Amino acid sequence: MRPMRMGFAAVVALFLLPFLAAEDSAKIVVYLPWNCPQRGRLTIFCDGTRMAEVQAGRFFVINAGPGRHVLIAGTAF
Repeated sequence: MRPMRMGFAAVVALFLLPFLAAEDSAKIVVYLPWNCPQRGRLTIFCDGTRMAEVQAGRFFVINAGPGRHVLIAGTAF
């Protein structure tokens, strides 16, 4: 189940990134749909740091600097 959630978050982020990013920064948008299997909260980690818990039907934005970043949805490591 975890790979599906992380894959969904990555697809959303990659799709929206060109529209939201400035030249020197990026905005990563994470959205949890209403019809998600867990119907609760999903913890999001970025580069090993807990960023937020997303509730079903909600989203949040991570402002990220240039470079590669690792997103994890669910339990960290």
